[in-house]
Amino acid sequence: MPLLEAISVGLPCMGTDCSGIKELLQDNRGYLVNYVHIYPDHSYIDPFGCGKRYIIHPKHGVTTLEWVYTHGKNTVKAAREYVEKRKWDVAVDVLEKGLLEMIK
Repeated sequence: MPLLEAISVGLPCMGTDCSGIKELLQDNRGYLVNYVHIYPDHSYIDPFGCGKRYIIHPKHGVTTLEWVYTHGKNTVKAAREYVEKRKWDVAVDVLEKGLLEMIK
């Protein structure tokens, strides 16, 4: 949600190249940072229940932040258009359809 909120107010965004973050930021909607390690165990506590923590290389993270700072406005339009197409009623319909299929 925080990523969608940032996009919706026109902030250029970056995130780790994994999970739902990748879907939100691909296609020139933001900047993805490759991860260099995954902690699948519980050495890092994941407050979201994912169970995996994707760790980026610090230098790549800094380089990407600098790029976003200087060129980030180039992604704002595509990201905003993507976010504006997201509607709760569509998400609810997809969830309801999935739940009804499971019940059958």
